[in-house]
Amino acid sequence: MTRQAPLEKLPRHRHNLPRALVLKTQKRRILRATAEVVARAGYRAATVADIVRRAGVSTKTFYELYADKDAALCAVYDAVDGIIARYYESHQSVGGGDPRARLHAAVAFTLARLAADATFTRLLIVEAVGSGRRIQARRNQAFRRVAALIAATLPAPTDETLILAYLGGLTELVLQHLAEAPVATLPVLLGPALRFTDVLFFPR
Repeated sequence: MTRQAPLEKLPRHRHNLPRALVLKTQKRRILRATAEVVARAGYRAATVADIVRRAGVSTKTFYELYADKDAALCAVYDAVDGIIARYYESHQSVGGGDPRARLHAAVAFTLARLAADATFTRLLIVEAVGSGRRIQARRNQAFRRVAALIAATLPAPTDETLILAYLGGLTELVLQHLAEAPVATLPVLLGPALRFTDVLFFPR
């Protein structure tokens, strides 16, 4: 296996950078490194030592920011939650506000984002399934947050259980595809995903 170089480090010694910027940069590097190490080695084999080596930070810095590997992984989910929430907030008027057009656009956005980053796709779709109890709980929380955003998009009140089943179906569709094809090809699933969406939420 090819050894990866550490992520770009901050300047050493005195650098006159604001403390807030230093922390933001360190957090970003640690989260990216966490995603990369877990995606490559698997949840159970990944260690904090691997993460700090990949991130180019000290173990002391890691533990000043995160209690353990699981805390860093939960922070990755926090970042993903933010991306999804910002997408829904900024696309309220897609298709003139038509619910079907908005949900179709959200599905297309999701597949495109997954296709663009194999590391996060493997982490969130594949490795999360076999992770520890805490990460499983955080994954479930993320699913429910997305379900709430979808529910707010739909024209009529919809049972959360149905929306969670929908998200589970899309996730399984992605998993089946990744068993035989590279991450970059995920947008080919858009047609089946949109048909599934229409059958559940917008039957003719």
